Parts: sequence; C-alpha cells; structure tokens
Amino acid sequence: MGWHRTAVVGLFWALTLGCGQPTVDSSSPESFEVSLAQIRGSLDGRELKAFDSAVQAIALDGFELDDLLVHGVFPTGDDLARRTKDRFDGMTAAEIIARARELKE
Repeated sequence: MGWHRTAVVGLFWALTLGCGQPTVDSSSPESFEVSLAQIRGSLDGRELKAFDSAVQAIALDGFELDDLLVHGVFPTGDDLARRTKDRFDGMTAAEIIARARELKE
C-alpha cells in the first residue's frame, strides 16, 4: 500500500511541474514575440488587461516626461522592444504584473 501512495504523489508532482505557466523568451526577437503571444493567449479578460497595462508600465519606466516635452526624445518601438525584452526574460505574466505594481509603489 505504501508504494501506491508514493506513486500517486510522484505522478501529481510530475504533472504539476510539467504544467508551468508560460514565460517570456527573449533569446531572439521572434521568440520574444511568440512567447508574449503565448502568455497573452493563456490569460482571461481581466488578467489580459492587467498584463497589457503592466507591460506598458514596465517598458516606459525610466523615460521621463521632461525628455519628451523639452528635448523631443521619444522612445521608438525598437527602444521599447529592447528595454522590454531585457526586463522580461524568463518572467511569467504574474511576475510581470507584480513588477509593475512594485513600480507604482
């Protein structure tokens, strides 16, 4: 009877670990876009809205309004992609949302 319990617990842990949440892969621009699409596809409406807001907040973190208004420096899509890619590598949607909340505090 003891080995049955061990087998069931082992199977449970194997299934749990194998069903992890998708993470951002920034090894290439293509893999970055694919992984973001996978994450977005795994979220429901409310989570998706929170995720998209968090991505924007983190991508724009560090850009000053003064730079935009006074100096005319506006981040390009490439600038935002590079900053976002580096900041999100290996993160799940929950981690990205939590990081955006930390930035607001």
